[in-house]
Amino acid sequence: MRRTAPAHDCLPRIDLVPAAPEHARMLARSGALVRTWRRAALVLASSVGALLGAEGLLRWLAPAALFVSGRDTEGWTENTPTFDTFMQVDATIGYLPRRGTALYDERGLCRDQSADQALPTGPLEVLWLGDSVTARRFIEREVRRQSSTPFTSRCGGVEGYNTAQTLGYYQRELRSLRPAQVVFTLHHNDWWNTPIVFYDDEGRVHCRTLDRQVGAFSPWWFEHSYLYRAGFSLWLGAGAEHAGAAADRQVEQALRGLRDLLAADRVACTVLLLPPMRPETAWSEAERQRHERARALLTELGLEFVDLLPGLRAGLAAGVDPQQLPNDWMHPSEAIAVHLAAEVVRAGVVPRR
Repeated sequence: MRRTAPAHDCLPRIDLVPAAPEHARMLARSGALVRTWRRAALVLASSVGALLGAEGLLRWLAPAALFVSGRDTEGWTENTPTFDTFMQVDATIGYLPRRGTALYDERGLCRDQSADQALPTGPLEVLWLGDSVTARRFIEREVRRQSSTPFTSRCGGVEGYNTAQTLGYYQRELRSLRPAQVVFTLHHNDWWNTPIVFYDDEGRVHCRTLDRQVGAFSPWWFEHSYLYRAGFSLWLGAGAEHAGAAADRQVEQALRGLRDLLAADRVACTVLLLPPMRPETAWSEAERQRHERARALLTELGLEFVDLLPGLRAGLAAGVDPQQLPNDWMHPSEAIAVHLAAEVVRAGVVPRR
């Protein structure tokens, strides 16, 4: 009788302990991985230590240094509590109005009971956008007063805004209002750069308009890190684009963005081109060229616009002081606003019906 092997003898043999050479290789790989992690941790710790040392050295050598120059455009440094009450820092467009304050309502629109009272109810027909010229509402009031038919109108102007900031504010905060028409006031300070806004070591706010274009900027890092301040300053000096070479493109891109955004929402757009508030004989050559460039740019982009220069001329001919304050060529007076608004009414473009 033939014998067969037991069933367990047919199973494959499994070695529970690896052979000596393989075991050695596994230990070697494990040791190398540990050494790599230790070296990485050492490099990281050394880098952090060097950065902290450099941060401490800068703070010791240059206490309270900001490392950047530029115009404090809104004078908020000495009025930080006012800024904190009505505005907030924004990394993209510099600053935003706070909603629900004495200046701006819960929708982000300017409060002005004298301007808003007795308005007809219904869908919003005209939303006014721009900077302080818009926010002070002299032209808006006069257009409404001189218009033959009442229309619903609200204001979203923000002190100090340029075109890029206005576009950002409308897109983020006011687009949901869905007005039938946007009226945007364009003038010479729209060619200024978007400011950087930050707090210093004493908690004072700074709104700095620089001579060079600024891309990415972090208010938090600028407030808390001297190394970031110094590096940002070096970048401005070496790699940032000078405003003189990019101002036209900045305005063009913002106007194009506003045009396209409103077209996508089927919102009509009208631009009021505001000249410097003084006789043309007192304009600088740069101001004259910028006004002509603005006209050409609006024509090139196919944007409907009203040049308010004839209104300025009419007011000056009538003996009107065009400036709200002495030597302030950017802000029209209430008296000249009568003549500027007459140009808008004569053009028949506000409201668009």
